[in-house]
Formats: sequence, C-alpha cells, structure tokens
Amino acid sequence: MMYNTYYIIILFFFIGEIALPSTLSGQTKVLVRQNINNTRKDSSGKKFTLHAEDNQIIDARVSPPIQYLNGNVKVFHSGTFMYCDTAIIRGPILRMRHHVAMLQNDTILLFADSMVYNSDSLVAYLYGDIVMKNGKKTLYTTKLKYNSGTKTAEYNQNALLEQDSTSVVSQKGVYNVEKRLVIFKENVLVNGSDFTLVTDSLGFQTETQMSTFLAPTRITRDTVNIYAESGWFDIDDKRVILFRMHNIRQDQQEPLRILSIMMAKKI
Repeated sequence: MMYNTYYIIILFFFIGEIALPSTLSGQTKVLVRQNINNTRKDSSGKKFTLHAEDNQIIDARVSPPIQYLNGNVKVFHSGTFMYCDTAIIRGPILRMRHHVAMLQNDTILLFADSMVYNSDSLVAYLYGDIVMKNGKKTLYTTKLKYNSGTKTAEYNQNALLEQDSTSVVSQKGVYNVEKRLVIFKENVLVNGSDFTLVTDSLGFQTETQMSTFLAPTRITRDTVNIYAESGWFDIDDKRVILFRMHNIRQDQQEPLRILSIMMAKKI
C-alpha cells in the first residue's frame, strides 16, 4: 500500500527518532529527531552549534541535505548567537523565521521577523520590523544587510537612528559598528534637541557625535540659518567648522551666540 510521505512524517513525530522508509524512487531517507543539541563544522572548520527544543527533520533526499529545526531554535556560529522559532539549514545557508534575534559580543543586538544567514560569508539579510541596538544607539528599518565579520550594517529602504536626544533619518546608509561610523545617504534629516540639519550625504561619528558634511548642508537653530557645501558640525558643542560657506543668516539682528563659527580656508 502506498503512503503519502507527509502523513508518515507527522506520524513519526510521536514515535521519536526514526528513519523513514526510502521513497519508491529509491532516494535517501528522511530522519526525525527530538530535542536536538549538536555541533558540526562549516566549510572553514568553524563550529556550528544547533539546538531545537521540539524536533529536527533531516531530508537527505537532496544534496546537500535540508535540516528543519522547530521550537526555541538556538544557533551559535563564529562568535554570534542566533535565536528564532523555526529554522531551515541547507549547506551554508541558514533561514530563520519568527522572533529572530542575533547577539554578537554582548554589545550588538538585532531583532527581525526573518533572516537569511550565510555561514561562509558571515553575511545576514534581515527582514520585517528590524531593530539594531549597540549601546545607546538604536537603528530601525525594514530591510538590513549585516556582516558579522566586519560588524557592518547596510540599508537602502529608509532607516531611523536614535542616540540620546538626536535622531537621523535617511534613505540609505552604512553603519560600521567597529569604527563607530555611519554614512547616511539621500534625504538625510538630523533632528537634535535644538537644531535641524538637512543634507543629502553625511558622515556621523557615533562616539564623538561629530558630523561631516559630504554634500551641501543646511543647519537651522532658532533664528540662525546656515548653508555650506562642506564642513563639520559638533552636535555636543554646537560648533561648526565650515568650508565653502555660502551664507549665515539670522532672522533677528542679534549676536551670533548660538553657534560658535570657525571660518576655515579652502584647502
């Protein structure tokens, strides 16, 4: 009597670890295991540790085999911990879904709805409601590429970075956590506690909060309106160093006490 393979798999969930009979075409078996804890090595020899509280299904009818992990899945690889509800592994590719979290060096934490991770390149693609935390800095977006080897995050579908009382919105960006540097690109808007900065390209040092103008930039603070093609802005000290400045305008005739302006010669 011929049985549907799917019905057989469901039946053996209750039996425990068992190998299913070969299919009629003579292909390799499907294996079901309960409460998995194992370690294997990737192509470079690094340890790949897996845990699944419910079960694991190994489908060896294809090459490389496919592993299905279910229930409180925990993965450790190359210094990075990854968590989710369900996961699929085939070769170097790990696909994670539902309540996805990634923790690296106890300082970088990412949350997402789903993720695809390549254990060879150490690159992860995250999707959904994404939150990336590193100290006081929090990044929000819906699609993110993260390289755990270089600790670099990239996005191209709008993101919001918050740090203390400053927030930055941009359409594209590259965040190098190790260098503490973010490059914001296209439609960049910086909102501070008492200023607004608008530009199309901006470099931002997260440690010193020093912004580097990489495109024409306008800064507004109370009655002061500044436009320059290049320069620096110290967000903490509210000090501006300007190159190729076009104008500084005050709506009221008051001393320029709000910003300390340093004029720099063109170099």
